[in-house]
Amino acid sequence: MRRGWVQRGGSLAALSLFMACGNGESIPSVQLSSTQGESAVSAGSAAPLRFALSSISSPRKNLSDYEEIMRYIGRKLGRPVELVQRETYAEVLALIERRAVDAALVCSGPYVEGHDKFGAEILAAPLVLGKSTYHACVIVHRDSPCRSLSDLRGRSFALTDPLSTSGSIFPVAAVRRLGMSPDRFFSKIIYTHGHDNSIRAVAERLVDGAAVHQAVLEGLAMDAPALAAKVRVVDRSPEFGIHPLVVHPALDPELKSLLREAFLAMADDPEGRRLLRLARIEQFVLQPDSAYDSVRAMRGESRKSAARAR
Repeated sequence: MRRGWVQRGGSLAALSLFMACGNGESIPSVQLSSTQGESAVSAGSAAPLRFALSSISSPRKNLSDYEEIMRYIGRKLGRPVELVQRETYAEVLALIERRAVDAALVCSGPYVEGHDKFGAEILAAPLVLGKSTYHACVIVHRDSPCRSLSDLRGRSFALTDPLSTSGSIFPVAAVRRLGMSPDRFFSKIIYTHGHDNSIRAVAERLVDGAAVHQAVLEGLAMDAPALAAKVRVVDRSPEFGIHPLVVHPALDPELKSLLREAFLAMADDPEGRRLLRLARIEQFVLQPDSAYDSVRAMRGESRKSAARAR
């Protein structure tokens, strides 16, 4: 029997109690100072710098983590700042592609997608716990009998976003390596549009398992240890390049250089270091495109497996 996927707008009713995107709440666009105009702009203009965020964590958490960092960058460049957040990675990529924003923080999967589609470029990447890489973690409830991803066959599972490396691409590729399609392997799939939402879904037993970003899980263990203690890691991915700041290749070269220099210099400034600590980032660093080759390989493997299954 073919089992159905629960797509956007079809999440479990109980999940909507803590999902920002599940209770009809709009995804915010926050103006951090007075602005004019809607399109991305060059370095010499007084128009705002526009930054976009993907839902790596959840919409409210992302805004609180990055609002002050973007204010800081705006002050360094003498420009007002506008912070835009969208529910899905595809929406953020669309903003970059049509140059409606100057830069965006995205997951490794969306970066690879954007690089292949329109030549998206890496501006910089965060260094967390001394590394610019991370793992995807497959989690279950602490009382679950499951000890590996394969044990989740026939059970419900939470994904974050179709373009998320840790929240979707990795578990889908792992299931395909087991010789099955995800919609047949799992009894039910929901999209939570946030790694912390997926963790909560498992902790509250709304689903049997989920795949989440290592940094979000570790951050939750510090912010909400009682909640994090309700889940257990049963599988980990290889290392992937961490979520980068990306820009359109046609962004004004002077603005691109100024933005890169401002992010890279944050750790050398007392106020910059304070803001980085709040976001649990040590510093921003240069990151080569090759850091995402493992994501490309996994995407290619998964697509070939899907094609063979048709």
